[in-house]
Amino acid sequence: MCEPQPTGQDARMPVPDRRRRIEAASVPVLRRLAGYPRWLLAAVVGLLLAVALVTGRWWSTLLLVPVLAVLGWLAYLAWPRLSGGERAVRLIVLGALTAWLLARAAGGPAI
Repeated sequence: MCEPQPTGQDARMPVPDRRRRIEAASVPVLRRLAGYPRWLLAAVVGLLLAVALVTGRWWSTLLLVPVLAVLGWLAYLAWPRLSGGERAVRLIVLGALTAWLLARAAGGPAI
C-alpha cells in the first residue's frame, strides 16, 4: 500500500514509533475494508446506531462500543492529514458517541 507523502508541517515532524506500529498493523484491515463497497461500513455503523436507539441499556452499550472503537481508530489514522475543521468534527462525533455510551451504560434514556 502506498503511503501519502506528508506535506506542510507534517513533513517536518517525526512520526512516533507507536503511530508507525499502529498504522502498519492497520494495513491488512484497511485493505480488507477497501475491498468492500464504500457504503457498507456506513450502513453497518448506521444499523448499529439505529438498533442501539431502540434496545435496552446493556444491548445498546454493547452495540455502541464497537462503533466508537472503529470510528476512533479511523480518526486516529486520519488525524495527521486532517485540517482543523475536520479534526473538530471528528472530536464532536466521538465526544457525542462517548457521552451517549456512558449515559446508556449508567441506565439513562436512549436519547
